[in-house]
Amino acid sequence: MIEKRGQGLPINVIILAIIALVVLAVLIFIFTRNVNTFSGDTQRCSFRGGECKEKACDSNTQQLIEGTDCKAPKPNCCLTVLRGGK
Repeated sequence: MIEKRGQGLPINVIILAIIALVVLAVLIFIFTRNVNTFSGDTQRCSFRGGECKEKACDSNTQQLIEGTDCKAPKPNCCLTVLRGGK
């Protein structure tokens, strides 16, 4: 007498697939949270090496950095640049 068995997936494979999906979801959550934190940091003037100032940047020694978090009364993010010279 031949006994026929179903062609289903073993329960071990199903459990491993569920665990893998949970781990993947946790990794995606952690990664996206850290990316959002990093992108917020890059908007800070101090993160880019600058300093928020009231007046315009001194064109000889400083460079204006656009798109930072500097707000009134100090709206200019100025980065001090070293100039090589004679």
